[in-house]
Amino acid sequence: GISVDPIRGGGVKLPGVGVEVKTPGVGLEVNRTNIGLGIKLPRVGVAIKNEVSCLECINVDIVLAIHSSNTLRLDNWRALRLFLSALFHIPLVGKLCVRVAAVQFSSAVIHLFDFTQFDTSDQLFLHITSKLQLDDGPAKTAAALEHINVGVYFKDGVYGTRRGSIRAVVVLLNKNSDDHDAAVVQARILHNYGIHIFAPVLNGDVNQNHLTDLTRDKSLVLSVRAFIDLPSILWDLFSAICAAQAPRDEPSTQAATAKPCPSSNNICIGFLFDGSSTVGSENFKELVKSAVYIIRSLPDGAWIFSASYGTNPHTASQPTTDKARSEQETFNATYRNSSTQTGRAIRFAVDLFATAPNGCTKIIVLYTDGRSTNATDTEVAAKNAHQSDITIVSVATGNDLNTTQLNLVSGSPHLVTKVEDFSELNSRIYEIAQAVCNVRKCPVSKPICLALVIDSSASIRADNYQYNLKASAYIVQAQQDGSFVTVVRFGTHAYVVCNLTTDIKDCAKKVAVAVYQNSSTHTDLGLKTALDQLKLCPEGYKKTLIVFTDGESTYPNATEAAAKEVHASGATTLAVGIGSECNDTELREIASSDNDVYRIRDYKSLLDNVNNLIDAVCNVRKCPV
Repeated sequence: GISVDPIRGGGVKLPGVGVEVKTPGVGLEVNRTNIGLGIKLPRVGVAIKNEVSCLECINVDIVLAIHSSNTLRLDNWRALRLFLSALFHIPLVGKLCVRVAAVQFSSAVIHLFDFTQFDTSDQLFLHITSKLQLDDGPAKTAAALEHINVGVYFKDGVYGTRRGSIRAVVVLLNKNSDDHDAAVVQARILHNYGIHIFAPVLNGDVNQNHLTDLTRDKSLVLSVRAFIDLPSILWDLFSAICAAQAPRDEPSTQAATAKPCPSSNNICIGFLFDGSSTVGSENFKELVKSAVYIIRSLPDGAWIFSASYGTNPHTASQPTTDKARSEQETFNATYRNSSTQTGRAIRFAVDLFATAPNGCTKIIVLYTDGRSTNATDTEVAAKNAHQSDITIVSVATGNDLNTTQLNLVSGSPHLVTKVEDFSELNSRIYEIAQAVCNVRKCPVSKPICLALVIDSSASIRADNYQYNLKASAYIVQAQQDGSFVTVVRFGTHAYVVCNLTTDIKDCAKKVAVAVYQNSSTHTDLGLKTALDQLKLCPEGYKKTLIVFTDGESTYPNATEAAAKEVHASGATTLAVGIGSECNDTELREIASSDNDVYRIRDYKSLLDNVNNLIDAVCNVRKCPV
């Protein structure tokens, strides 16, 4: 034993670690009264391993779930505090390696602190020992794990987990769970996210098989003879945590930073997962994870449901506005391992939408491998969905896709996302979520005449041109029934992609496949051609024109003159400049006012700004000239 100052702790060199540790009350002779235990505790011997593999380089994020029932005897409760003291003063904590968050639970779950609340292990220890309270109640382990599941702990964000970290939950139970079966379900959700669960056995009253059900690995159930021996498992615990793997399915940076949908978007959405035998159970899990990420990006209040389908559809999550609940239930969607009756799944979703709130934008996200058992039935069901004003966003994965059928099901190529392999879904989450968020409608008001003028010159490049087409298709699709739309592309010459029409869906489909001209930049011709189309608008319709360009026109004087003609016609013109080469003076000349000029960083960012441009169009229609 080493005599140490009970307040400051003692400096001790741990073999094989090379770190001086401040460890009050662990493996040392301690003045027990001064550390507030008020009881005589024997010396606690801590078995130090020669090496702990993650001391210097691996990030570990741990959530403690502490059962705080008053069935704990007073001395056991104080011994638990002693264990926590040891936990918060080992070399890992307070360094860059390990961070700790904690909840206590009994009849209720109480958040104690998150990963970022304290800077030092001393602060953590003082906080947890002052906040922990005994509770005369049961062991509601499921409620605790659910709280961890839906909370910020293992979510991206300032209070959540770090990317690439090993993630663990340590459950400290002193009796059997009162909700064991439900706890196993919640544990399964954590495991599905790559989060490890560890469970020390604190006394003989706890069923070790029940703990194994939670951890899924008997070696992660660590036994002690009594509470007083808890510190003896400390290094075994951390050795096991350090030996664990970080989640292999960690979302890529792109997936994890998917831009949330604007809070103003009123979304009703259903997710349909292809659970047929051609997909496979492991690939099916990738589909479900993709949907969970999208659910997280939806605005609060979104109306959500999900279902898997094979021969028949099976509900995973009933319609709800509770995102956390939908996320959990969706994660438990079942693999069907049967045929691919996509049409039945679409009709099932259409029936559910009959109960959706009025006025929301209705979207089906259809996950498929592109091999529907009955192609004709699928196309008929999709057509009926479109007639019910439901948009189908198709996410098609595999190398045997029927592109023609996918375009028919979604109604337009801009609503189809193709992924070559299921393992790539995570890296495409940003794009899929973007497709969902960009589907919307302007508020119901007086219909308008809208013209889109798209730069198709050589400086844009073919790949960037596709971003412009997709953004334009979303803007066209956002228009209410009764509105007129037309689309013009320009380079050396100007061409009408879509003549002035009220067939919004057909125009969106045409613009999504418009030809790239790869020529000079005759913006003036694009403006004049669009104006000719707008002259066909019925009297009383508000005329709006949007010009997309990446630079200066070939003939600036001609562009200025054409813009004046558009202004004189009474049309409101929005100028969207993309990239760093735009001529700001020319953009202001094209636009009706300086407030109608929009600068976008690059073409990829254009899709992030679709909602802003739709808002601009919606606002224009409310403000007559």
